Amino acid sequence: MKTTLPPLNTWHPQESLSSEFEVLPLRDRKKKHIPTLNRKIFNTLEKHGAWINSQWPFLVHKLVEVGMRKRNLSFKEVHKQNIENTLRWIAYNSDTVTGCINVTHLCIEIGKEIGVSSSTISVIMKELVIMGLLYEPEQSGQSIQDILHDGRLPRTLCTTPLFYEILGIKNDELDRLRSIEIRRREIEYAKRQEKYDAEIALKAYCHSNILRVWEYRHTQ
Repeated sequence: MKTTLPPLNTWHPQESLSSEFEVLPLRDRKKKHIPTLNRKIFNTLEKHGAWINSQWPFLVHKLVEVGMRKRNLSFKEVHKQNIENTLRWIAYNSDTVTGCINVTHLCIEIGKEIGVSSSTISVIMKELVIMGLLYEPEQSGQSIQDILHDGRLPRTLCTTPLFYEILGIKNDELDRLRSIEIRRREIEYAKRQEKYDAEIALKAYCHSNILRVWEYRHTQ
């Protein structure tokens, strides 16, 4: 099942927009470095929309089954678009190697960027975890309880292989694209006489996110 990406009312990163916030054609955009995997995903989203894999209706049905949509079994079109926009944001901002959502943006800020309330983005994140598109790494402190208890600042969430499968990137290609980025980082780190390790990088992301949550809660 394929859906067409609507030209308006859809989240786009800053590089895709003119000064008047109109969506620019690809040839007119300022290019910035985006790791290979993220660029591949973003181009795919641009062409097809978020749900290019037929598994998504099954996942939506599962949401209903577990009661996430018990107040709205019809799965509104606007909610589907909000989920798609969240996937676009994650595809563009997540770390390509660890899959970690960019923790320089807290969940509450994602909501502002894609134009939904913080309570809506909290529900969406819950749904994406239940769908199996995101997961919580072991080093994420107190895991996802902040979201499950209606908090708005998750610890750390990472993309799963299913996330990429839904976006049309199978495991073999995912491994290939990640290996390109890992090699690039290893070269960069070697110049600084350091060694790059994806597991260590993920732990650092998780630690950073825990500190940000703590800082947010104690500065409000």
